[in-house]
Amino acid sequence: MRWNISDIFFYSHDGRRRDIPFDPSAVNIITGASGTGKSAIIRAVDYCLGSQDCDLPDYVRLHSSAVGVRWVQGDYSMIAARMMPAGDNLSSGRMFVSYGRNISIPSTVSALSGACNLSSGRLEIQRAFGIGDVTQEAVKGRERDERVSVRHITPYMYLSKNVVDSENLLFYGLDNKNRAEDLIASMPYFLGATDEKSISIERRIRQLKKALDIEAAKLAERDAGLESTRQKARSLILEAVQIGIAAPPKEDASLGTLVNQLEVLSKWKPGSSPAFDDSELAGQYQIKAQILSAISDLRRQRRIALETSQHAEGFSGTVGRQLGKVSVIKSLKSEVMDDLCPVCLQASKEPTEAMKTITEAAKKLENEQILLDQYRPRINAQIGLIEDDLAKLAARLREVDYNISQLLEASERTKQLAEASQRAILVVGRISYFLENLRREADDPSVNVQRIRDEIDSLLLESNPEMKEIRLRKAESEISDNATNILERLPIEAPLVGATMQFMAKKPDVSFIEKSGRGRIIRFEAVGSDQNYLAIHIALTFGMHRYIAKISAPVPGVVLIDQVSRPYFPSEQYSDEVELGEEQDRDEDTVALKRHFDFLFSEVGRQEGMQVIVLEHAYFADDPRYVRATKQRWTKASGEKLIPTEWPSLTR
Repeated sequence: MRWNISDIFFYSHDGRRRDIPFDPSAVNIITGASGTGKSAIIRAVDYCLGSQDCDLPDYVRLHSSAVGVRWVQGDYSMIAARMMPAGDNLSSGRMFVSYGRNISIPSTVSALSGACNLSSGRLEIQRAFGIGDVTQEAVKGRERDERVSVRHITPYMYLSKNVVDSENLLFYGLDNKNRAEDLIASMPYFLGATDEKSISIERRIRQLKKALDIEAAKLAERDAGLESTRQKARSLILEAVQIGIAAPPKEDASLGTLVNQLEVLSKWKPGSSPAFDDSELAGQYQIKAQILSAISDLRRQRRIALETSQHAEGFSGTVGRQLGKVSVIKSLKSEVMDDLCPVCLQASKEPTEAMKTITEAAKKLENEQILLDQYRPRINAQIGLIEDDLAKLAARLREVDYNISQLLEASERTKQLAEASQRAILVVGRISYFLENLRREADDPSVNVQRIRDEIDSLLLESNPEMKEIRLRKAESEISDNATNILERLPIEAPLVGATMQFMAKKPDVSFIEKSGRGRIIRFEAVGSDQNYLAIHIALTFGMHRYIAKISAPVPGVVLIDQVSRPYFPSEQYSDEVELGEEQDRDEDTVALKRHFDFLFSEVGRQEGMQVIVLEHAYFADDPRYVRATKQRWTKASGEKLIPTEWPSLTR
């Protein structure tokens, strides 16, 4: 048996409940004026099936606290209810899903059972419908795969006002690009071309094919990059050569040879270089300072000694000259001359005294000469000693300077060794990094490519994708035959008269093959009239339901149609219910519309568990079937609406 809708119900903010009952396995019609809430029926069902946003009219949202749908399948019932969005929120995540035998509708919101969030609510509903735990491939731009869910059954259930006679939209939801990709991807599952196991295998195959593309790209990149890698390896070895830790490689060395040499270099460790003792150099500088100080003192002493010697030499010359002047006295031997003036030889007492003075002076000069003759050699000897000491200190200074130069060279060599070691460490680090990356990429992509191909081949044997294509072609063929058969029973005009409908699930799309002539193909977009488009949508939808019922696909047996009469009595011209006259008074449009409803009544009788809910302006008062099927008449005269006028608004 198939799931049908038995009730749609709303709760007010003051504890009241509004029920819209429907007959399972039957045609149900709600007629009425525009603005009474007929179109909100489809939106209410969709909201309770876990739509992301609440598209119910603002009036309904303000005057209702919650909305629910009771589904029935034989003795089993499922209630799926959802709170209205609060404030400016787009939706509410508060849901209530309960399942069991003959469940009744709670009288108040507080009595609803099975509270859950939006995600859990969807899962509960789809389990009840029989939708398996299936995951389809992530569409482009999504971070994760999209699970086949209850949200993907809506194209088979809704002929909303933007779809029912559309010239470019084949199914509900395909006008939303993000949703369309998921809806199309899930269609083979609902048409029975795939099952849970085959979808799981197909998903794995798609993952493997992506991995295969990645590995194949790696393989191509590796082959293209071998020479670049070889040159990089050679460049690293040449750096090691410059700092003296490697031998130059051969010009034509292979990548393997270079890598082996790099492996050896990566194990290089800096040697223990002798540490330089700065205290020894400081000691030598201290000794040098002491020597320079001693040399300075000796040079000062030598300068003083030389100056003394020079003064003594000058004094000696002066004394000699003075002695020469008085030396004539020594030649005076006569005693009588002692009283004579040595100059004029005249007798005189005074010259004698002068002579004495001169003689005494001469003696002093002679004594001084003797002293000079005694000390001058000593001064010269002292100068000689100073010169010897200076020579020794100069030699010692040269020795210390040599030691200092050697120590400075040793210090510089130590620094150079430290710098070279540091450079070597850096080069070895780059070598290690290069080898690490090389090892990370060392897995042979060709091995991975072959492994992935083997797994894909194994899964292909298990899944048999050719059979999936065959099953999908079979589904398309049967749906096309069903739709063509239905199309012949509906009011259509050229170029559809006598044409065969061809349904293609992968796009999805339909086209038509003319019966006469060369079988010209007519595209869906070129059909050309609202009546034709209405007939196409009804024929395709019920053609699919015939097939869905045959294969027991997990899709409820419900089709909700927003105004079959749309091409004949558009809402823009007919704002209230249109009561149609007796058969003999009907015009061409009314006759055409009647054919659509004749088909709906017969189709519900033909398909077990098929339920149709039609939201209409038209009302065939003389058709008993139509009258019995009409559950609500929300006309301007009656004043009735989906939400009673007396219900309080949330803002009041």
